[in-house]
Amino acid sequence: MSVRQAILGLLLALSLVPLAGGSLAWQDGASEEGNEAQSQFPGVPLAQPSYDTLRVASNGETLPYHVWVDWVPELVTTPDGGAWTFFGAQTRLGDGPASRRLFASRFDPELRVWLPAEALPGDRVQFGPAAVADSQGRVHLVYSELTPDDAGKGSTLLYARFDADGARSEPIAVASDPAAGFQMMPALAADAADRVHAVWRDQRGVSAEARAALPANADLYGSALVDGTWSTAEPVTVREADDVSAAWPLLAVDGDRLVAVWSLYQGTTEEEMKTAFRVEWSSRSTDGSGGWSPARPIVEQRDDEIGGRLIDLAGSDAGVAVIYGRFARATNQLALKRLPPGGDEWSADVALSAGDYGYLPTMAMTSEGRAFVVYNTRRTRNVEIGAISVLPEGTGTAAVTLTASEDGVQARAAVALDAAGRPWVVYMHQPVGSSAATEIRTLRGIALGPVIELATATPTAP
Repeated sequence: MSVRQAILGLLLALSLVPLAGGSLAWQDGASEEGNEAQSQFPGVPLAQPSYDTLRVASNGETLPYHVWVDWVPELVTTPDGGAWTFFGAQTRLGDGPASRRLFASRFDPELRVWLPAEALPGDRVQFGPAAVADSQGRVHLVYSELTPDDAGKGSTLLYARFDADGARSEPIAVASDPAAGFQMMPALAADAADRVHAVWRDQRGVSAEARAALPANADLYGSALVDGTWSTAEPVTVREADDVSAAWPLLAVDGDRLVAVWSLYQGTTEEEMKTAFRVEWSSRSTDGSGGWSPARPIVEQRDDEIGGRLIDLAGSDAGVAVIYGRFARATNQLALKRLPPGGDEWSADVALSAGDYGYLPTMAMTSEGRAFVVYNTRRTRNVEIGAISVLPEGTGTAAVTLTASEDGVQARAAVALDAAGRPWVVYMHQPVGSSAATEIRTLRGIALGPVIELATATPTAP
């Protein structure tokens, strides 16, 4: 099996992901029809900090690169004022052919600059980063790497640690298994005891025929990093039918418990994988005692598309919040739900918008429960990064366009909060006239609009 065939195979397993090379112009779940739809909060451009453009370097030489747009970049801030971002890109390293690799860039808190991004070790395709910082400022990264051609069809989940001084550990396997197939879509969370928890998609629980047929035939598994060792992988989900698979797990810490959210898909074709039919959640203790609670629904599909990358999760001392979209007829409805600390009942929806707005939302939350959300607003070649924040009592800030003054296409953002609770954002840039995303950009300490009332909707009936 060639590397190209392996890449095509794993992309077929992704739901709500465009397959158009390195271009950002065609957005998830979107079409040209209805491109003029307007949000009730169209976004008021505000003065934002200047953006930083990340460079890629190898052996001291700066290199041009194309961003691998199928994976949203990852952003983690650290207590010392620093940060790390991880992203997939294609560039030529040394004398070899251009390859798709994972790159890491550190924001140096003393120099106050982003250092050039460098490729992680290895010579195979790497993708799907998830990262989290612990209380010591160490950043923990988990990602997938395609297995060698002679080792069968699949990818291995790898782990590396980045220390506050920039030192990096050598990557190790998280939970290798001969039947794991494609290990991908990791989600991470660190608890108060600095245990690192991971949930990912894995094929060890399905037959060899099902593994070979489609990478999407898989279940969710979990493990914890305690004292430098990953625990034995345990199943998180229970398959309810042979053609029902879980994907896109999300993970958050809520006090002394973990909360996991995922999307369920039914079928085997690309059309069937276009939308989840249900979003579910479960919880378990952070100390590893007891198992995962029985799965319960959060969102059910109606005449729309749900789940996948239309949803994100965040947690803090104030509990857990989930942001999710419903895409139908060229518009997206974006709403937020909350789970109180230790609670079992999700709140009513706080409706944020309905319009050409809110694609690929990602979220971070302060200890007081203020949720910051960034997303794609508009589509085709007018895509920008929008933002909104939601307070615990249901009020929020008016939606703003963070990248209104920038040329080209800006898309696929991730958000993180620094030690002072200020949002940082990382996103992709595609220049005017280009058919590929050629840069990763960041904003530090973004500004948001005035506080407004947000509508509280009737809870979605499971």
